[in-house]
Amino acid sequence: KYTNFEGGVRAAAFVSGGMIPENVRNSPVEGIIHIADWYATFCHLAGVDPADSRAEANGLPPVDSLNIWELISSVFSKPPRAEVFLDSNALIKNDLKLLLGTQRGAGWAGPIFPNTTGDKNIFGITINCGSGCLFNVTADPTEHVNLASIFPDVVNTMKTRLQELRKTMWSQPDTGEDPNCRTIAQGHWKGFLGPFLDIDVDEKPVRTTLQRNSLVLYS
Repeated sequence: KYTNFEGGVRAAAFVSGGMIPENVRNSPVEGIIHIADWYATFCHLAGVDPADSRAEANGLPPVDSLNIWELISSVFSKPPRAEVFLDSNALIKNDLKLLLGTQRGAGWAGPIFPNTTGDKNIFGITINCGSGCLFNVTADPTEHVNLASIFPDVVNTMKTRLQELRKTMWSQPDTGEDPNCRTIAQGHWKGFLGPFLDIDVDEKPVRTTLQRNSLVLYS
């Protein structure tokens, strides 16, 4: 979220349930997992094909999701994913991350305890990676050490791979905002986001005194 640095792309997650073998429980999972991979994994568990033939027939790219069930249910399984295409100027491959051009969200405040509001000024900090910043996100998770000058061949290899992935990049067209979303969020869901296409859009939002006196934004 907001940045290609680890603070914006790395998230914590855990898996629980009776299907997890006992010898795997309470153990960490090492490997790259993209949020899209949960789709193919759930399809595998449900016994259905994750391919979307209807989307493919309409010119959409194939489903970019990998089944990670063996990874999270076995101690010795090899991760099926070795890379993550973050955007046209950012690529993670195994332990390494390549960043190109101007990257935002380059400020680092360190851990803040207890959970509280941080310094908002760090969010405007950018860094110019130019032709490449290279970080080992396993050994250097805060991305303080730029390895680009030490491993120029690795930078060039990852740049070539990034160019290949750009050719298959697909972006959702901007279709504008649907005013029904905000109406239903305030009226039906009482300030929370939720489904709105299958709900009567004539329903008027019920606004509290606080909502009437403040600007509520939904993204």
